[in-house]
Amino acid sequence: FPLLFWETITKQINNYAHFKITQRQQENKVKRPRLIASHKWFPVVLPEVMTYFGLLIYFMLHPQVGKRVRDAWNSPYNNAWTKFMTKSRFLQISSLLHFNDNEDEEGRQKDSLHKIRPLLNIVKITLGKYANFGSELSLDEATMANKSSYARFLICFNPMKPTGKFHFKIYMVCCAESNLTLRIKIHTKDNADTEVGENYDDYINKLDNLTMQLCRPFYKSGTTINMDNYYMSTTCAMKL
Repeated sequence: FPLLFWETITKQINNYAHFKITQRQQENKVKRPRLIASHKWFPVVLPEVMTYFGLLIYFMLHPQVGKRVRDAWNSPYNNAWTKFMTKSRFLQISSLLHFNDNEDEEGRQKDSLHKIRPLLNIVKITLGKYANFGSELSLDEATMANKSSYARFLICFNPMKPTGKFHFKIYMVCCAESNLTLRIKIHTKDNADTEVGENYDDYINKLDNLTMQLCRPFYKSGTTINMDNYYMSTTCAMKL
């Protein structure tokens, strides 16, 4: 990830912390408005942000069943990596984490993915760029159960899902051999996850357009993309 990306996150975290503290001071309802996660707030710096994401990645690669990241500080002998950041600082950054300007009203109204747009753009550029993948790929969807009202533009409803009828949906193209993710597209009600240069064909349906957009980068690459009937139609096959 480029340095500018990390600097942007650091700036937005501090901006949001300043906004929250100022708002509390104006409302005058809290005795200690500078408290964030029960500790006094000090502006975050770039190394702390990078350390924070490093801890998240490490915990993801070494998951502990039934435990959250914050629980790792309760047993420091089994989680030596917790020495790189205190639990209070980790919780502070978690509560204030922002990737984009929260005060950009125009951007928030036009783009349902505005809050994560910088992260999403970087991820899409770098996925599969620095790795070798096989000739057999798979196109399918991944879902994550969620009922948050903040994500109302992203949530889908599927009564066939046993544990997550309300969920996020992410369309993915992955390597069938290494499970490496090469392409992603987040489902939104306003079709906000559209990249610059993607051609939308008005003569075919949305699902066929989705399949074509995900498969287009692999055109004439010699790869085979496997998918189920949900993503394939006669029209889409002819277009591909």
